[in-house]
Amino acid sequence: MLAFGGALTRPNHEKARAAARSTPDEWLLVETDAPSGGLASGPERNEPAALAQVVETLAQLRGQSVEHVAALTYANARRLFQLPP
Repeated sequence: MLAFGGALTRPNHEKARAAARSTPDEWLLVETDAPSGGLASGPERNEPAALAQVVETLAQLRGQSVEHVAALTYANARRLFQLPP
């Protein structure tokens, strides 16, 4: 699996943005664990409140709906961490 965080919202992170476009749906995750990977439009520090903007950016980059990306990353996290339904 490949997780994308706040840095994905920064236009100059083209390698990460290209990876986000080409990663298969079943491998996608989003995260806010890296404190130095803040949003392009927010504080430098990455935090859980940024997750919605990361999902929105990921959806835009992939040409998918926010709802689709939110649902698939949620399902992927549940599968990865073997969480019950």
